[in-house]
Amino acid sequence: MLTPSLREAMFNPDSAQLDNMAWAQPAIVAFEIAMAAHWRAEGLKPDFAIGHSVGEFAAAVVCGHYTIEQVMPLVCRRGALMQQCASGAMVAVFADEDTLMPLARQFELDLAANNGTQHTVFSGPEARLAVFCATLSQHDINYRRLSVTGAAHSALLEPILDRFQDACAGLHAEPGQIPIISTLTADVIDESTLNQADYWRRHMRQPVRFIQSIQVAHQLGARVFLEMGPDAQLVACGQREYRDNAYWIASARRNKEASDVLNQALLQLYAAGVALPWADLLAGDGQRIAAPCYPFDTERYWERARLPGLRACRRSAVCRAGGGESRRDSARSPSPGSA
Repeated sequence: MLTPSLREAMFNPDSAQLDNMAWAQPAIVAFEIAMAAHWRAEGLKPDFAIGHSVGEFAAAVVCGHYTIEQVMPLVCRRGALMQQCASGAMVAVFADEDTLMPLARQFELDLAANNGTQHTVFSGPEARLAVFCATLSQHDINYRRLSVTGAAHSALLEPILDRFQDACAGLHAEPGQIPIISTLTADVIDESTLNQADYWRRHMRQPVRFIQSIQVAHQLGARVFLEMGPDAQLVACGQREYRDNAYWIASARRNKEASDVLNQALLQLYAAGVALPWADLLAGDGQRIAAPCYPFDTERYWERARLPGLRACRRSAVCRAGGGESRRDSARSPSPGSA
């Protein structure tokens, strides 16, 4: 399906393939499915799953609606089609949607994602986006250009939507084991919604309602959010909205040692009260030993040592010099500082 292989694109430090959507999108989905499998092996079972943009394909696999074999060819097709579209650009703007939409319409830009009450993403042609950003600066509105070469969830995708819908025609969703919250509808959906002929077409074109989906999960009782992606981008979005009444945990962080981040995530899950098989996860072959519990304890913890070739005895007769008087003496082990 991909040449070079997805594995080479993901793990070869000299590879530039991940700058191409044809590789980047399947890489994201594969990473997230694998990370979810890791946590499942650790004993974690989520109450809900949410997927941001193409990540919803991974969420649908995790929930049991699709198999990996169904999803990965489709995600590869999605990425390849998007790569064929006219180049565009995207920008994250740190202001609310209602304030920004009139300005975005003026420059004929599309709302790509709502990641927070003060975090909105727009996409469209590069020239229009550049003028839009200049206008934002004039109004003292902070923004950040995204390092992507395409304009996801914008009108630039219109030429490929029919072909992508045709590719989805044979995709059939089964009942899931875990509820999935759609970032298209910002609601819990089931296989009947996923089996609608145009669901994934609309999902590709319309904006990502991420923060609204998080709000739904929070209303349903979710308080621990564990990100499956290769960085902590969505953790940062969630923390801005629910810092004080939810836990936000990353499974991976860019430029951080993977094992360190996963161990930190385990600690955070424990602190959040998540039920995991801790006895199995922390199993070891060491023995419990008594340790001093207070620095002023006088109990000794030294092992009694024996010198090679020296037999300890309870009594020994020692002749004093110049007389036959004997005394009792005890063989003692050397003190910790001796020898």
